Amino acid sequence: MAEKKQDRGTRKRFYDGYELAKYRKWRGFKDSWVDYVEWIKDRGVSGELIKSDPIRAFKAFTTYRWMAPYLASGAMVDRTLEDAEGVSLKIGHEFMRVILKSNVKALVKIIKADKRFGDNELADKMVLFEQITSPILIGGFPNLVHSVQEPYHTILPTANDQHGGYYFTDVIDSYGLPSDSCRVSSSICGVAIDDQLPIEGACIVTSNAPCDSSVMNSSVVARRLQIPAIEGCTPMRWRDESTNEYAVAHVKEIIKFIEDTTGEKFDWDAFFKVVERYNEETRIQLELWELAKTPYYPVPAVPNLLFRSFQLSFSSGLADEVVEVSREMLKLCEECYEKKINMRPKTRHRILVCGAPASYYMHFSTWMYECWGVNTVAVMNNLSHHEFISTTDKEEALLGVAKLWEQAIMRRHLVGGYQNMLEMFEEYERFNCDMIMYYDDITCKGSKSMTGIIQDTANERNIPLMWVSHDVIDPRTISRNEMRRQFNEFMFTVMNEKPLDESLLDFDDSKGW
Repeated sequence: MAEKKQDRGTRKRFYDGYELAKYRKWRGFKDSWVDYVEWIKDRGVSGELIKSDPIRAFKAFTTYRWMAPYLASGAMVDRTLEDAEGVSLKIGHEFMRVILKSNVKALVKIIKADKRFGDNELADKMVLFEQITSPILIGGFPNLVHSVQEPYHTILPTANDQHGGYYFTDVIDSYGLPSDSCRVSSSICGVAIDDQLPIEGACIVTSNAPCDSSVMNSSVVARRLQIPAIEGCTPMRWRDESTNEYAVAHVKEIIKFIEDTTGEKFDWDAFFKVVERYNEETRIQLELWELAKTPYYPVPAVPNLLFRSFQLSFSSGLADEVVEVSREMLKLCEECYEKKINMRPKTRHRILVCGAPASYYMHFSTWMYECWGVNTVAVMNNLSHHEFISTTDKEEALLGVAKLWEQAIMRRHLVGGYQNMLEMFEEYERFNCDMIMYYDDITCKGSKSMTGIIQDTANERNIPLMWVSHDVIDPRTISRNEMRRQFNEFMFTVMNEKPLDESLLDFDDSKGW
C-alpha cells in the first residue's frame, strides 16, 4: 500500500517531454472528488472570458498572441496544487480561484475597452497602471476603472505556458536592446514594439518599480499608446524619512493628473473604504504569517505566493472577494493549528525563498516538496509592504500609498540600501527555517551586485544557502530541468539528503506548458 502511494504524483503520470498527464492524480476518493469538483468550477470561471463578449473575445484571441496561453490556465492550477491534499487542497483551490476570477475580470475589461475592436466609452474611463505599481489610488475614482499593464501581457502568460512570453523578448532584442537587460522590463517593450498592446486608456501612470530599468520600458509603452502619461517615480531610498515629503507630493501630482485627464474628482470617502479593505487584507496576512512559523500551516507554497502577489499588485483593497476568502482560509488555518494537524507531512526541511521566481516555473516549490520534502514556508517577495494605511488623515494616507509603491513586489528588498536584501537572515530565524534558496535572476543587475555579501553572511552564520539561476521569462536560457539540477546538486552534496521520489530528479518537460 505504501508503495502504491509513493507512485502518486510521479512522472509516470505524464507523457515524456510534456506536462500533459495521462490521468488525473489519485488522492483518495474524498480528495480526488473535491479536486475534480473544484476543477469543474474553475473551468466555469474561465468560460466567463468567452461568455462575456464572444465576438470581442474571438477577436482578442486571434489578434494577440499573449492571449493563447490563458487557455492553459487549468493545467497551471493543477501544477500549483500537485502537492496538496485535505485542507491544503481546499485552501489552494480557493486561493487560485480568486486569482482566476480576478484575472478573467481584468481580461474582460481589457477586451471590452480595446478600441481595435470598436470605439467604446469604457476605454476613456480606464486608467492604466504600468508594471507592478498597486492601483489602490483608483479607489478614489469610483467612476473609473483600471488595468495593470505588463503582467497580463508577459508574466501571467508565461506562468500559464512556459513558451508564452519569450517571443516578445526576441522582438526587443532584434531592435538592438542587449539581451542581458532585465526580462521583466524588456518583455513589455517587445509587446509594445510588436503592436500587441490593446488600444485603450484615458491615461497611464508609469512606474520605476522594481528598479530604474523600468523607466526604459515605461517610456516605450507610453509612446506606443499615445495617451497622456505621468512618470510614477517613487523614491528608491524608501527607508530615508527625508524622502517622504517628496513621495507625498508626487502622489498628489498623480491624483491631479488623473483628475485633469479624465474630468473625475478624487473621492476621499470612496478611497478610505478601499483602504479599510486593504488594511483588513494586511491584518489577516500578518496572522497567517504567525501560523506559518509552526508545522501546522496548511497553505500550499505556490498558491500562497501567487495569492499574496495578487493581493499586493492587483487588488490592494479593490477586490471584495480577497477579504472574504482570506477570512475563510484563516479560519481553516487556525483550526489546523488548534488541532495540531500537519498537512505537510513530507516536510524534512523548512526553506526561505528569496528573489523573484521564474515565471516559466512558478510551481518549482511544488517540485521541491514532492521530490525532496523541502517545504517553502516563507517567501521574501510575500514579505513586501505590510504596513497599515491611515483611514482618517489624508496626508498620512497618501504617504501610505507611496510606501506601498516603494515596497512593492520585487522592490522592497532590491532597492533602498543593501541592508534590505540582508533582511532574509532575520526572516530565516523568524519563520524557523533551516535552509535558504535565492532565485538568481541572471538579468537582474541589482541582485548580482550583492551575491558576495549574501554568501559571506550565510557562511558566517552557518546557514545553508543555495543559488538557483533562471532567466525569468525565457526557459531556453536556463531550462526547468537545469533549475532542478542545481537544486539536486545542493541537496546531495551540502544537505546529504536522498530524494523522496527518484523519478522526479531528472525528467524532460521542455515541451510542456
